[in-house]
Amino acid sequence: GDPSPAQFCEEAERALWDRIQRLNPTIDRLVAQRDFSGLLEQLGSVRDDVDRFFEKVLVIAEDPVIRDNRLRLLSRVRRLFLNVADVSLLQH
Repeated sequence: GDPSPAQFCEEAERALWDRIQRLNPTIDRLVAQRDFSGLLEQLGSVRDDVDRFFEKVLVIAEDPVIRDNRLRLLSRVRRLFLNVADVSLLQH
């Protein structure tokens, strides 16, 4: 499921969540149009927020509720990228 924004402790968590919430309608439209170039461009705009998240946030927090919420946030980011391709299926 989605994370609970009420459980965010760090500004970087909120910023990443806000960014993907704002992107969702655009991503959905681009997927429907099969505009993968535009989709990749939009996904690239998330990079700074993802980088900041990993620089500022300890994902595997001691508190299991906070840890689970952060993992849910990352799962949500992952789902955005799966709109283009499941890169885990690419072979070296």
